[in-house]
This record gives sequence, C-alpha cells and structure tokens, in this order.
Amino acid sequence: MKIQHHPGTPCNKNVLDCYEEIPIIDGKWGFAYPKRLEIELTRQCNLNCIHCWNNSSGKIKEIAFKLIKSEIKGNKNLSIKFTGGEPLLYYSFKPLLELTKENGNYVEIVSNGTLINKKTSNLLKDYIDKISISLHGSTKKTHETITRRPRSYDKTINSIKHLQDNGLNPIINYTVMKENKDDVINTILLARKLGVKGLRFNLLRNCGRGKKLEQIIPEEIPLIRRRIMDNSKIGVNLEKSELYTAGYLLGLDNAQVYGCGGMRNQVFISSEGDVYSCNLSRELMGNLKKDNLKNIWNSKNASDFRNKFVCSQDDCSLKERCAGKCKA
Repeated sequence: MKIQHHPGTPCNKNVLDCYEEIPIIDGKWGFAYPKRLEIELTRQCNLNCIHCWNNSSGKIKEIAFKLIKSEIKGNKNLSIKFTGGEPLLYYSFKPLLELTKENGNYVEIVSNGTLINKKTSNLLKDYIDKISISLHGSTKKTHETITRRPRSYDKTINSIKHLQDNGLNPIINYTVMKENKDDVINTILLARKLGVKGLRFNLLRNCGRGKKLEQIIPEEIPLIRRRIMDNSKIGVNLEKSELYTAGYLLGLDNAQVYGCGGMRNQVFISSEGDVYSCNLSRELMGNLKKDNLKNIWNSKNASDFRNKFVCSQDDCSLKERCAGKCKA
C-alpha cells in the first residue's frame, strides 16, 4: 500500500496525485481495520448555528471515555478527528488528549473556537496536530447571524490568534450558504490578514437544521467556486472540500476530485457509541456498547454496505478514488 498524502496536511497539488490510495483486499476496496476515526465526543454546544447538521445544543449527551480508550489504546496508527457539538466541552477532554499523546496518534480537533483562550491554546499545543476553527463570515454581523450567539465572532477570531501564538496553525472551516455566499472573498482576505494558512469551504448540508434553510442552487456553484479559486493565490491554501469535486463534475478548469473513505478506511462514531460510515450516514453498522470496532468493521453488515455502492463505471479513471455515489 502506498500512502501518497498524510490525511492531516494541506495538499496544493491536484488531489488525484495526493489522495490516499486505498487498496483492494480480497477483491474488495478497503482496509482490514479503519485508519481514521471521527469521534463525536458530545452533542453539547455553546452556539446555536442555523445550519448545524448535528442539531447540537446545550443538552449533554457524551460518549463514555472508556469506550474510546478501549478502541484506541495501543493503536498508534490511527488518525483521529474529535468533533461535536463542541469537543472542548467533553467531560474527559484532557485525559483523552493524554491518551492519544501516549499512543502517538495523529489528532485533529474541529471546534468553534469560542472556548479557546491563552491557557487552552497552551494546553492544545502539546497534544494535537491539527485544529479546524469554524468561521462563518468576515464580519461580526454575518458570523453571529449564523451562530445566533452575541460576541461569538470576537471569541473565534481571538482563538485563532491564541493558537498561532502557541505555534498552531488553525484551518478555517467555512460552510457556504445563502447567508454568507457573497462573503467568501472577504473571508479569504481576512484569513490572509490573520496569517491563517488554510481554508476549507464546504457546501450547506441538507440535514439537521440545514433542512430549514434555502439551499444554494446548482447553477450558483460554478460561480462560487471560481470566486474562491481566483482568490486563492494570496498565500492561503485551500483544503480538500466537495467544492473541488463539484468543479470537476461541472467541467471547470483546474478542478480537483477526491473520494469517500466511509467504511473503507474510516468510520464515524457518535456520542452514543453508534458506528456509521460517516457523520451524515444513518445506516447503522453497530454500537461500541455491544461490540468492538474490529468486529463491527469486519461484520457482514459492513461488508454488504461496502459492496452496495461499488461503482459500475469500469472505464472511469477516477473509480478507485470515487467508488460511486455518496453513500449517505
């Protein structure tokens, strides 16, 4: 197996040249055990974003620390992404970081940044490899219209500065929706001003609270994408996102594409211990309270899921990376 690109670092080449090669094993595409875990530590969140795919709120629903520990302890080859809700609200957050540090895991955190101060950023620098901060606009008005929390903009901007002061280079996550689609260029310029090295633009998900919002029409995607690409040569790297794939399918120049690793090299684990192919899928593979991840990964249920979506386009050059339509 040849790994061409570490999952946690930005890629400036065409994604076809750097996306991780996933091997064929016994005639099936996938690893014998997941290489990446996305773990929803908690559903609790201190914001109330209008587009949240997870319907996160103030209600506490968290995965037991012992469940995580039993799956990752001693497994140093895992790349782990901690999400929420807001992961910094997790009751055993520091012990979890200590565990992954001892293990030698590659760790990414996805946060809204509002809880990150000087002390927190000083802690994080010793334990994580990557952190993504959600920023929804270049101005206080746009950002807080989406988060529905006063003062959240200033806290998020300050978190970026605190992280940078401690040697961490946060990535900005930006969900493109009707409310902020005209602010993408100003946000790129803000990222440059802040010294941010990476930006990830994603499209609004038609799930969770996002179902109640007006979706961006397909005809708008090429224009939005071109705005982003035309303004990306200002010292800010663009992380992989579905806007790349959309651009490829629409025949745009310099478009990039990447595939889905759900149940092929990665899984999503919910705060209730449920195992899914990704955070959008609701086709349950199993639950860690009843079985371990290895058994779930190698179960008939998981095997059937993988085979169900194998691409039928044998002559397509992207088959090994795309693997057919979205499984969620």
